[in-house]
Amino acid sequence: MLLFLLLQAAPVATATPAAGDPDKLICRREAVTGTHARRRKVCHTRADWNRMAETARTVGNELRTVPQSSQN
Repeated sequence: MLLFLLLQAAPVATATPAAGDPDKLICRREAVTGTHARRRKVCHTRADWNRMAETARTVGNELRTVPQSSQN
């Protein structure tokens, strides 16, 4: 469930470079789940976008490294 929410929060556009003012407000257009046409504007600070991207990378790495249990 957490992964689903993180993936929904992940930006559709390419990542913004980490350089610059961390308090600068950056807005992106994201697809709305359940429709192909609707998009919404989401605004966060550069620091928030970087933190969300790092969290998504961490969760993705954890999912790839978790050992799978055998189902016998």
